[in-house]
Amino acid sequence: ARQARAVVEADDLRQRGNEAYRRGDSAEAEAAYKQAIDALESCGIALVEPSHLTLRTNRAAALMALGRTREALRECEEVLRINPHNVRALSRAGNCCVKLGDLDAAKTHVDAICLAPGATAEDLKAAGDQNQKILVASVERDRLVGNDSYRRGDYDEALRWYDAALDAAKDVSETDAL
Repeated sequence: ARQARAVVEADDLRQRGNEAYRRGDSAEAEAAYKQAIDALESCGIALVEPSHLTLRTNRAAALMALGRTREALRECEEVLRINPHNVRALSRAGNCCVKLGDLDAAKTHVDAICLAPGATAEDLKAAGDQNQKILVASVERDRLVGNDSYRRGDYDEALRWYDAALDAAKDVSETDAL
């Protein structure tokens, strides 16, 4: 009976969180998702069902909107520990990694979307768009590191970074971003 009440409470909190997120109140949304997760876990319910995992990915979105990127990534990683093919968690983890500057990890997460059995055509298109953003960020990172090397007078190192930036830029479809 206690678990049944927790499931009903968690569903109500999820709906409140969704409404708050739609209104742009990320703090209220994050709190509602966290309360829902806590309500289920406090009754010994393992969060492995798809609807439970959605609580975590929704919380990750709210955390990202609040600028709490590392916490958001931890939520995504928890989902991926249970279901490594969860497209929403892979996408959000990719976004978190980009914000944290870990472009290799971002690419790994986004590339995994293409291998996910449940990925739709829309998911694959979004993954392609995310990969383009990662490439642009990579080009910009390599350019900036090249600039730093140039300023220090390490021209060979600068040339290596500029070459890496140019090489990555070949795969960027939206060149206006560069």
